[in-house]
Amino acid sequence: MKMKISTQNLSISSVCKQCGRELSQEFFYVNRQTQCLDIYCKGCRKKIGRCPYNSGSWIRKEQRNKYSYLVITQVEDPLVRMELILHVLKVVRQSVEHKRIKILEDEADRTDYV
Repeated sequence: MKMKISTQNLSISSVCKQCGRELSQEFFYVNRQTQCLDIYCKGCRKKIGRCPYNSGSWIRKEQRNKYSYLVITQVEDPLVRMELILHVLKVVRQSVEHKRIKILEDEADRTDYV
């Protein structure tokens, strides 16, 4: 005898990546294209949509520090700022030269001349 299992009665839960609460799937939006649940619950998704993107307030504290980086123009000491700028220029020049050499080597290695 085969039993038919109704998936409507089963409660599948998911964890919201913002608030960390484990909620049933009815508390999550469903992507129309992929038919997958959103990673944020409906409440957190609404909060994210309402706050300005640039404030970064919607990002969890652990993730906020991951995205921080040095901005050379915001360095107060002019000598340190100049050293950083010169270092960046040197690295860019080396990268351009390396790419130029690689292109020349690739052209020299080609044997399919017309």
